[in-house]
Amino acid sequence: MPYLSLTTWSLHRHLGPLRWTRWVAESKTQAVEIQHQPETVTLLELPSVLEEKGFSAVEVCHFHLPETSEDYFSKLRAAVQAAGIRLYSLLVDYGDISSSDPERRSADIAFMKQWIDYASAAGAERVRIIAGDADPADQEGFDRAAGALLELIRIRFGPRGSDRD
Repeated sequence: MPYLSLTTWSLHRHLGPLRWTRWVAESKTQAVEIQHQPETVTLLELPSVLEEKGFSAVEVCHFHLPETSEDYFSKLRAAVQAAGIRLYSLLVDYGDISSSDPERRSADIAFMKQWIDYASAAGAERVRIIAGDADPADQEGFDRAAGALLELIRIRFGPRGSDRD
């Protein structure tokens, strides 16, 4: 049965500060930049608002999460369950797993692994990740991204994922 879902990106001007992750090439590290936005509704209030408006599911963008503590994820799971909607997916909207820089690629894969764990803790049914910044015609970049995606799949499915290599 079809259902109506909404991504928090559609409301990004109402959910408070955005937490953008970026790669700092000079220091070969990730940094978080906060972009201040008004908060007219909290992420914990959003599930009940969506339910009242007829939505059945929500996708949460990682940069909308104000914190990544187990306590916060418990509260988010409870808010979603109380509203009777689904946390359909968590969008991890950062990372370049196609990067030719092995340090960048490794750091971004680790970042995505951490967010897969966070998605599970929050009760998300799925995780949506981006495959990188390589040009679509860059076969080597495509191969690097494919290898990283297989690595990330193995986190969830274990060695059985290697049957599909």
